[in-house]
Amino acid sequence: MPGDAVQGAGFAPRSSVQGTEHLQNQDWVTDMELMHHYATQAYLTLPRPHEIGRVWQSEAVELALVYQYLLHLILAYSAFHLAHLRPEHQRRYYYAAAQHQSLGLRDMRTDLVGLNAENCHALFMAGSFLALGKFAALTIYAGDKNDHRPNLEDIVEVFVLLKGMDTVLQSWEQAIQAGPFRTLFAMSPSSRPFPFWNEISERLDRLRELLGGRLVDDPARAAVIDSEVLKLSNVSQQSVSFSSAPELRFIVQWPISVSNSYVRMLREVNPAALVVLSYYCVVVHLSETTTWFTRGWASKLLRAVEALLPPEWSEMIQWPLEHIHNSTP
Repeated sequence: MPGDAVQGAGFAPRSSVQGTEHLQNQDWVTDMELMHHYATQAYLTLPRPHEIGRVWQSEAVELALVYQYLLHLILAYSAFHLAHLRPEHQRRYYYAAAQHQSLGLRDMRTDLVGLNAENCHALFMAGSFLALGKFAALTIYAGDKNDHRPNLEDIVEVFVLLKGMDTVLQSWEQAIQAGPFRTLFAMSPSSRPFPFWNEISERLDRLRELLGGRLVDDPARAAVIDSEVLKLSNVSQQSVSFSSAPELRFIVQWPISVSNSYVRMLREVNPAALVVLSYYCVVVHLSETTTWFTRGWASKLLRAVEALLPPEWSEMIQWPLEHIHNSTP
């Protein structure tokens, strides 16, 4: 509870009434700090801030004043960013982030039951902040050497969340893309050189062949895995063609597109599914130079994948291991 955290920080209440008022004041001050940080710094760390910064800084906040769950999730994102920037106060900011994220998700679920043309825009934006907050939590875990997370269970939870939000909002996709956040959907191709994307496409083509050979006696699973590797390749090409932030688009888009069968195979710790996930980790790692909420967790997740793979499958993740190792300072 918030009171426990504040008390632990040395703010012991003098009486039950005064203590409650004091804790409420502390929460209010923290929320003001989080909003100020979001409006001045954190929004600039969101996708394409120099192109669509006003959407994040102003338009999203205006809607959040009407839909409280969106406000909670914006504050959660700001708190996660502060936890990342200020490790000496990480516990306090992480607590605030988790608190706001929990409240936002609770109220968001209530509104999802009555999804309509009016609230679909707020729900779409809330889903975006919720997903980024989940990624940010993985970064906080990864920064703690004593924490085994993020692990396979954590990334599956994120995948399920992204897929679920996309499924719910699909029926209002046209309205959302024509609404107040339509500039988010405008194509803005990357102007950077493509050597990595060309390389990963070639690697994925080779991976399809290798996995097809491994799964020749299991045609049902072979079809699922082949489809997911092909999606990885297609999403990588689309990310470069449609976005000036291709890594981030890739990181969000592929989990949305994966099948329920593939998610089930991950939960079963299927070796072929883990191998495919290792290639996703390579792109997540690539994004670390421009995206704070992906820092550190790809290499940690890949080590978790490596530990789960049977020895006879380990050779199939050598390229992801080497690529991440060689590109880590």
